[in-house]
Amino acid sequence: MDFDFRFRNSHGKWESSGHKKGRDRTAAFQALTEKTAGGMPAGRYMSRPRGRQKDWDLFDLDQGGNITRVD
Repeated sequence: MDFDFRFRNSHGKWESSGHKKGRDRTAAFQALTEKTAGGMPAGRYMSRPRGRQKDWDLFDLDQGGNITRVD
């Protein structure tokens, strides 16, 4: 499955972090992190499967690279 990712920057705006394929969101995000030099910055992210789905899933990435889902 192909996932879109967005990151909330220091000004509170959502900016694209890219998209990547993976068996689930965690695997796709890990692949995106490996592709990005220096890794992904800690903070708030949102993701969704690419396509017609409009609902985004929120999650946080901490300094240790651990993902925590936000409800």
